[in-house]
Amino acid sequence: MSEGVDITKIKAEVMAIELGIPLDEAIAREVYHLRNTGIVGLIRNPIDGKKSGDSTWRTKEDLPVKLPMFSTVSFVCCLMIEDINKEINIQRTPEGHYNVSFMGFDDSNVDFLCPYFSEGIARAVLFETRFEAAVESLLAAAAKNLVDSVKI
Repeated sequence: MSEGVDITKIKAEVMAIELGIPLDEAIAREVYHLRNTGIVGLIRNPIDGKKSGDSTWRTKEDLPVKLPMFSTVSFVCCLMIEDINKEINIQRTPEGHYNVSFMGFDDSNVDFLCPYFSEGIARAVLFETRFEAAVESLLAAAAKNLVDSVKI
């Protein structure tokens, strides 16, 4: 069903997002379903209850969370690899860039050549999330059309 998905367009959209906060915010919204409420919430340390910061970002449970630096901090992007739970292919080029692809959903094995390890992982994760959403949307539309065609 993925033949109806424009992989080139999705990749271009993902690559057009600026590295840093814009890419981190896109991942927070689309991959982890966090939302920016615009209302500052106090973040407390779960162990001692002391204030550890504040943020306008919230989880599904409405808990304030700091926006993780998915695209610029290597250990954070490594945690994303664990969350996605897919086979990943990472190659370092002789020029020092990173070529990253997930052996993912259907034929979505698109390579992302980026100057930073964390950026490559971040862009590949966001691409895979958007690709899966596009395929699911196509499947839902096809199912609706099938149901509509069967109705009397």
